Amino acid sequence: MIVVDDFLPKEQFETMQSFLLGADFPWYFLETVSRPPGSYVPPGAIETFGWFHNFYSKEDNSKSFALDYITPLLDKINDLENGTADFIRVRASLKTQKKGFTDKHYNVPHVDYDFQHTSVIYYLNESDGDTWMFSEELQFP
Repeated sequence: MIVVDDFLPKEQFETMQSFLLGADFPWYFLETVSRPPGSYVPPGAIETFGWFHNFYSKEDNSKSFALDYITPLLDKINDLENGTADFIRVRASLKTQKKGFTDKHYNVPHVDYDFQHTSVIYYLNESDGDTWMFSEELQFP
């Protein structure tokens, strides 16, 4: 895992943040953000709802009108990969507090794909919760 503070220049970050967190940006509701409804949930984990916006999906060949707003981020990621980044999906996620959550709970572990890949998380705001990275390979019954 690599953590990079101030990944984008301040002006690019603020432009992207203002657009994505603005009143006119379209977010789409998901009842479960980690796994399909009815999937296995480990002890202590609580599934939560949230919102998403897909900017790009190689799987279904779709692109959002908003893709241009995050191009500086994608370009910088591609630069780090020496121009070889192969994006499968680019998605924004928005989660809110879960009523009744305590320090003994955590969100259901999220796995993007069941094949080898690299994920990038880029935060647009401060959070009142931690991001947990699980070091072991998750095995679900």
